[in-house]
Order: sequence, then structure tokens, then C-alpha cells
Amino acid sequence: MRSARAVAACLGLAGLLTACNPADDYRYLHEGVGTGLYWQGLPASTEMADAYFAYICRQAGLSLGPDGACAYAGMSPRDWGIFVQAGYNDIDLRCDSYLAWLDDRKRSATPILKELSAISTATQAILNASAAGPKAITVVGIAFGLAADTFLNVQSRLLQDIDHTTVQSVVLGNQHEFRLSNLNVVVDNRPAAVYLLRNYLRICMPFSIEMSINNTVTVFQRAGPEALRTQQLITRTAVATSTTSAGVRGAPIISRRTIVRPERQAIVALPAFAQILDPYDPQVHSKAFVERIQRALCVPESEVGRVGDATMTLIDIFERSELGARPNGKLDRREITTVLGLAGNPCTPNGPQNFYERRTYTDAAAIAELVDELNRSPAGGNLTAATLGGARAKIRAVRTALSGKVMPLPAPFDSQVTKDLINALDDLQ
Repeated sequence: MRSARAVAACLGLAGLLTACNPADDYRYLHEGVGTGLYWQGLPASTEMADAYFAYICRQAGLSLGPDGACAYAGMSPRDWGIFVQAGYNDIDLRCDSYLAWLDDRKRSATPILKELSAISTATQAILNASAAGPKAITVVGIAFGLAADTFLNVQSRLLQDIDHTTVQSVVLGNQHEFRLSNLNVVVDNRPAAVYLLRNYLRICMPFSIEMSINNTVTVFQRAGPEALRTQQLITRTAVATSTTSAGVRGAPIISRRTIVRPERQAIVALPAFAQILDPYDPQVHSKAFVERIQRALCVPESEVGRVGDATMTLIDIFERSELGARPNGKLDRREITTVLGLAGNPCTPNGPQNFYERRTYTDAAAIAELVDELNRSPAGGNLTAATLGGARAKIRAVRTALSGKVMPLPAPFDSQVTKDLINALDDLQ
């Protein structure tokens, strides 16, 4: 009975070690990668890519924007080249860790097999000394043999069987060849940088290492040593599309020319922006940058690019809607990051018209809740339209009725929802 349980345990171990993912197997068997461009992990992948680029920019010593991300608009082709070099170095670090793990895994395989053999021998000796029958001893020996064979089957692949120094030579050699082959590739945009880094990362993947080794053996057997001079596919020059004008080449990743400091365009300081930014830095807060902030705050297009009453009012609404914010009419670095970090739910004539509305009323359910809150006040009559555009007259009437409890807003902002208005409505019974 005990021997039967031992066999069952070993069979369970074998099943666990060889388990697979049926869902992925079915999908890849019948669909491959599929034909749809969108895939389930795309949003998370995009966010992780943004975070990765910010860290690589820091490693490369490149300037960052106020939101902590790479200042893509100000990056020259040479800056992109430096960025790619920093990405290579980061991948090298991860690849070295993987190679060290492979070496440790290979070195630890033999002791594990010896331990299984020693335990099997000791177990059979104990059973023999305790006068167990020959069948029980034989079953235990078979069970431990199955465990050892299962371990070998799970561990068995080219990377585990071949000498580790060969694996290291292949990987390090391919990395060196890839860098040399792509010295003159022009990179001046994010997609091109991603393409290069993904190609470089692929060199250290298990299938690429095994493919490189197998190709070397196969090519040598078919065509002799001279055929090995042909560059491998995985180390060939990557095709990185440049966004430069037709016929005009940008700078390669590693410049072979004398580096000449380019003439910088004169930085135009706009003193009016100092009224709304704290601190105002003309080198960072360009006119285009401030326009992005204004549009995120729902400033009317007629005032975008300059500072007027609408900008000041909408900044005040934003600051009062932030927990713990002390309204001073100027946006600091944290506030700028918050404003620019809110994606989706854009400002529209019939939709959100300030930052608080953009952040709070993102769907029909939130707007329906707003209508219920507004109807707590009899001012303006009972509201039924569950849209922001249809609620403007009611909002204006309620603000007028609660004038002593909410911040005063000039026309045409007096029909907008603010946080203090919601707080005042919550106090109504």
C-alpha cells in the first residue's frame, strides 16, 4: 500500500513538472498570434513601456519633463542614440543575471540526481533491513527512478546539456556583433528605439541562443567554415525607420564625426506664464507646454497661449478641488503633473468644462448621481436630463441659491460643478 502511494506521489510530481497551460496551447495552436492588432495586455504594456523609458532616460543622463517622463520633443538623434546605448547596458545587466542562473542550474543538476540516487539506495536498504518483501523494494526503486527520469526530462534542453562556456561565448559574441552592426543606424523616434532594444533583448532569449548554436553546426556541416563568415540573422543591422525629411540623414547611434555643438534656438521667455506657474522656467515651460496645461484645464481656445481671466478661474477651480491644496493661483510641479496626467474625458461644449468635471463625471452613472444631488435643492426645478450639458441651467440656479456656501464664479463659469458645490449639496437634508 505504501509502495502504491509512493508511485502515485512520483507520478503526481511528474505531472506537476510537465504541466502546461491548456488555454494558451489551444489559442496558439488554432490562432497563432491572431490577426487583431489589439490584445488584452496592451494597456498594461504601454504603461510599463512609459515607466521603462523614464528610467532609461535617467540612466542615460537625459533631461526629463516636469511629469518625470522623457522630454521626447527636445531629444535630438544623438540623444536617442545615447538612450539606445543606455538600453543596451540595461539589457546586458539582465542577460548577465540570466547566464549566471543558467550556470548555477547546470551545476546543481548533478548533485540533485546524486541525492535522488542516494535516497533511493538508503530507502531500499531500510526496507530490506525491516524485512519488507522484494516487491515493495522493487516498486520503491522504480518510483525513485521515475523521479530521476522526470527531473532529467524537465531539465533537458540544449541550454542545459551544452557546455556553459559555449552558451556564454555565443551570447556575448552576438551582443558584440549586434552593437557593431547597428552603429550607423539612425534613431530619432521612440518606435525605432523600441525596435532596436527588442532586437537586442532577443539575443539573450533561450530560443535565440539555441537557434544560433544549431545554425552554426548546420551551416558548418553543409558549407564548411567559409560559410560561417556570413552574418547571422539575429545580429544583422536592424531596420529602424527615421522620421527625418526625405534625403536627410540623422546622426547614427555612435557618431564617427567630430562632435560639434549644434546651434540652439533662442529660448523665448514669456513673463505672463510666471503668473500661473511656480516656479516658471522658460527652458521647460515653453509656449506649447503651457498650452497643453491650459487645454487640460478646459481653457477656451480663444485664450490658449496667453493668460487671461478664464485661465485664472479654471486654475482656482482645480486647486480648490484638490485635497489639501492651498489655492494661490499658481501651479507647482506636482499640480502640473496631476493636470497633465489625467487622460480621457476631454473638455467639450456639452461635456466637462473644468478639471473637476473631467475627473469626476466620467460616465453616465456619475452624471446620474450628480442629477440626484442637484435635485436636493428646489432651485431651478426638478432636473431629469442626465447629461452635463442639460444640467447647466439647474447648476447655475443651485449655485445662486447656495451663494453663501460656494465659491463665487463669474459668467460663464457659474454653471459649472465644483467640489464645494457638491459638499454644500451633501449638507442639504
